[in-house]
Amino acid sequence: MFLLDAHVDTITRLMEKEQELYDNDGHLSLKHLEGFKSAVIIFAIFLHKEKNKDIGLFKKFNEVYDFLKKQIKINSSTVSLAKSARHIEQLAARYKVVAVPAIEEGAILEGRMDNLYKADEMGIRYITLTWNFPNEIGEPSKLNGGGLTLFGKDVLREMNKLGVFADVSHLSEAGFWDVYKLSDKPFIASHSNAKALCNHHRNLTDDQLRAIGEKNGCVGVNFCNAFLTEWETSDKPSGANIDDVCRQVDHMLKMAGEDCVGIGSDFDGITETPAGLENASKLHVLYDTFKVRYGNDLSDKIFYHNFMRVLNNNI
Repeated sequence: MFLLDAHVDTITRLMEKEQELYDNDGHLSLKHLEGFKSAVIIFAIFLHKEKNKDIGLFKKFNEVYDFLKKQIKINSSTVSLAKSARHIEQLAARYKVVAVPAIEEGAILEGRMDNLYKADEMGIRYITLTWNFPNEIGEPSKLNGGGLTLFGKDVLREMNKLGVFADVSHLSEAGFWDVYKLSDKPFIASHSNAKALCNHHRNLTDDQLRAIGEKNGCVGVNFCNAFLTEWETSDKPSGANIDDVCRQVDHMLKMAGEDCVGIGSDFDGITETPAGLENASKLHVLYDTFKVRYGNDLSDKIFYHNFMRVLNNNI
């Protein structure tokens, strides 16, 4: 069984808590991944813009990136760092875990194109253009904000040239459509769900899901309870379960297409997970559920091949 999880917040959490990648008290560790033949994990380096503004966001980003490299060195027999999209599948044939770095929060670039070039050289494969605050690139869904700024449009064009994905999770709807119009490469929503099933600002409309499919991108189903379901009744208390994840995937497959839906768990970036998906070691339960629901081939697409296709096509 192979896994490609397009979004975990594990590495920032580990650095803050001074814990280790091999074993920790979070949602994802190397021990949790031992049941997979190979796992490609996109480690999103997230920084809270307001909490880190006095330090310098790009400087702090480098510190977290160095921590990721240190953890990989400690566990070098098991995990390797992929600094190029073309090498990810080659490494997956040799290592239990392939770590792929990404940026969550475009403010980390500090409005400087040279920082984008540096991030690309470090192997950053996507940039989540905004988080929950406006930045130099655009505005977030949380504020129902406006579209991309002039710098945002320039940086998007340059990302397309470099093969660095635009990630529209957290981006305003106006910003989303700017990315759709301006991007000549596939783009992704690394960790978002369907608004038709759960009306949260972080989720995507059916038109947005169809647009991602039209661009041959991919959307990763997010395990955050608040993005999965609005249900809160006497027979189903607040919270979510694997059935709710499947309902989201059902809908996203219909809207985006069977080649454009994957896993974007948001592990270690969320406080509560669906019942039955308490950590990454439980993902085999979801995979087995998918096999019954979708068959082996489509389950393998969702768990691995769809996001891998996008990575390979953006070289």
